[in-house]
Amino acid sequence: MYGPPPPVPPPVPPPGRSDAAPLFRRALAWAVDFGLMLAVAFGLGTAVYSVIIFVVERGAAQYTVRTGMWAVVRSGGELGAGTEQLTRAWDTTVLLITLAFAVLVAIQFLYQFTALVWRGRTLGKALADVRVGAPGGTRPTAGRAVRRAAVTTLTDTALISLAFVLLLHGEPVVAVLCWLLAVAAFWANALPVLAGGRRSLGDRAAGTAAVRARTYEAAGRAVLHGARQAVGGAQSGALHLAEHERVRQARELGRQTAERLRQAPDLGGQVRRALPADSARQAGRRLGRRLRPDRSPPAPPLPPGPAQPGPPQD
Repeated sequence: MYGPPPPVPPPVPPPGRSDAAPLFRRALAWAVDFGLMLAVAFGLGTAVYSVIIFVVERGAAQYTVRTGMWAVVRSGGELGAGTEQLTRAWDTTVLLITLAFAVLVAIQFLYQFTALVWRGRTLGKALADVRVGAPGGTRPTAGRAVRRAAVTTLTDTALISLAFVLLLHGEPVVAVLCWLLAVAAFWANALPVLAGGRRSLGDRAAGTAAVRARTYEAAGRAVLHGARQAVGGAQSGALHLAEHERVRQARELGRQTAERLRQAPDLGGQVRRALPADSARQAGRRLGRRLRPDRSPPAPPLPPGPAQPGPPQD
């Protein structure tokens, strides 16, 4: 019932120099992802600002006419002669800003976790041709993705958001300490990338590694292969077209020759009509005698003549 605990999986071996993602690609991927979070923060800030304007204008219209809305925001809750409505407006403002920071942190965590589980890389890593690999080269599991996303979110937005919230709640000293902690955590996550394994603190905590995705190389090979196939197909089509043209020309030549033969006069009939009948018969007999073998009996041999005297002897 109580067996031994399951073995801890071995950590991911550091990728070789040929597989580890270069530093400039890692930096580019982080810059793109952080830029997305800045865009989300800008959108949240714009929405919260609009709500704050609406709340303050309704709850403290007379006060904002005299001092301005930003005086309420910068007052730290000390509104002086403000009424209870101004206090509620300030509390609502602080709550909205705190919720905006919490939503920003949640969005970054969900973005990192979903991208790692789904594709093994975020949008920035996809643009930089980098992917996060687990042992065996597979995509990270849910547990590994949670750990890596948590470390990334903590060092990028969580601690700095907490520092702003503490400052907003009137805790400047604690806010400064939290800000220093955020800076230290950021560099603690980034500096291990300079080591031999090129793995950040989040990679080491999750047992993952950022490696080359080689997507652009595969796409280039696919395009080159397609271009070669297209060129080969074009050449084959040109050869077939040329062969078809030669066949068509041969057929046309045969058709023209047959047409000329059909239109040509009867040469044999013209020759027979041109020669007289007797001349034709005589020519035929002469040709027949020449071609017929000689059947006459052979001539008798000649009798032997007298012997010829020999040369005189001395």
